[in-house]
Formats: sequence, structure tokens, C-alpha cells
Amino acid sequence: RCFLSGNFRGRLYPVNPNIKQFLGLKFYPSVLDIPGEVDYAVILTPAELTPRVIEDCVKKRIPAVQIFSSGFRESSARGASLEEEILRRADEKVRIIGPNCMGVYCPESGLTYRSSFPVESGSLAFISQSGGFSITFVVWAQEHGMRFSKVISYGNACDLESTDFLEYLAEDKKTKIVTAYIEGVKNGGRFLEACKKVAEKKPLIIWKAGKTVEGARAASSHTGSLAGTANTWDAALRQAGAISVDDFSELVHTTLAFYFLRPPKGKNVGCIE
Repeated sequence: RCFLSGNFRGRLYPVNPNIKQFLGLKFYPSVLDIPGEVDYAVILTPAELTPRVIEDCVKKRIPAVQIFSSGFRESSARGASLEEEILRRADEKVRIIGPNCMGVYCPESGLTYRSSFPVESGSLAFISQSGGFSITFVVWAQEHGMRFSKVISYGNACDLESTDFLEYLAEDKKTKIVTAYIEGVKNGGRFLEACKKVAEKKPLIIWKAGKTVEGARAASSHTGSLAGTANTWDAALRQAGAISVDDFSELVHTTLAFYFLRPPKGKNVGCIE
């Protein structure tokens, strides 16, 4: 329903062995039964079945998948083992967004994960480890007249993570502002280099969660992420040229300023409190 309401530009191949047709679309028993080439797969099966589906995606030569399903590293040791298994079976032949995430919203192509999201494109990008915050931020931005180039909810980040998306958005000509909600990163040095690449070309606003002991505990239970201290993160982001914010309110209002206001052209600036 989301793809159809978002005016998705490509062909859809729903897969479910128990359904033959629905919403005017033919369903297929398995990924391997799909007749055409597939660019992107969205997996919504129970966690236990996901490794087998990933294996089928490898055989089908699907380059990228998004795993909506939860029940992985964020939930238990068994879930962590399943996450390692899907990564092993993907073997870098299939790149993974997720698991435990909403996926990609790209209005230009009609790719979306919520039927109420705007179909118009804009210049704002948002990457979020939290699926809930990705929805809340889009809804808030929509009400304030802002539109998106891309939104990426990436969850547990077993494969692709914030750094990969930052590197892409740094080169994306349709994105003028980059915002992010991040709970943890795998490689701090590479992440900061990616931040520098973005900040050299466009504003980069980051809300790093888990900077307190309580926040770190919450991030770990949410997506299984490890966090660092507030002072370390604030200093690192400042050196990378990013704008660090401390909560959702700061994120949205800072974004609002960069989206609608333009830098002053002269040397004289007036401040009103």
C-alpha cells in the first residue's frame, strides 16, 4: 500500500506463498520465482526466516535489501546470532540496510514506508538509527513546509551504517542539508572523515544519542549500539564541522533555520532576543 500510494516508479513483485493476488498485484511464492530483475528487496518475515530469504536474494542477484523485521541484536543473544548469520549469507554480494528499521523514503522515485509522507521532493536529507524518529521528523517537517531528498532509517546497521550514508549524501547534488540521529558508529575515524566531507559542502546537523549513562543504556536496548561520552562526541563533531544538537527540539529548530534562512551577505548582523 505504501509503494502504491507513493507513486512508486518501478515494478513491484510481492512475495508470499499464501497469496496469489492482492491490490491488483500478482504475488510470487518465493524470490526465486520472480521473472524480472530486482534492484531492491524489503524483507518483513520473522527473524528466524530472514537468513533463508537473504540466501534467495543472493541467488537472485539482488544488490540491496532492507530488513524491516526486528528480533535481532537489539533483543537477545539468539537475535545477535541471527544477525551474524544474515551477514554471513549475504557475503557482501547483497548489501543490507537494517535489520530492525523502516528503510528508505525517496519521494523522487516513489519509494516510501508511510502512505502519508509527501510525494514532493525537496533538498533535506535525514538519516536515523531510530525508525520512530524518522517518521516523527518527516511528519514535523511536512507540517512546516519542508520536503526531503532522502530519508534513511537503518536500525541495527549490521552492514551499511551512518558513515556509508553520509559519504553518499556528501556527493548527492539533490541534497542541500543533511541531518542525522545516531546512536552509535562502528569506526569513529571513518565516521568523522565522512562528516568532514559533508560539512565542507553543506550544513550537517547531528543529534548523537546515548551521551549520558542512561542514554547509552537506552541506545543499547534499542538497536544494540555502543555510545561514548558527551564531551568526546561534542568535541569530535565540532572538529569535523558538524553542528551538534542535544535533543529532538534542537534538531528540528536548527534544521528549520538552515532550510528557510540564508546566510547574511554583509558584515553587519543584528541579533534580537
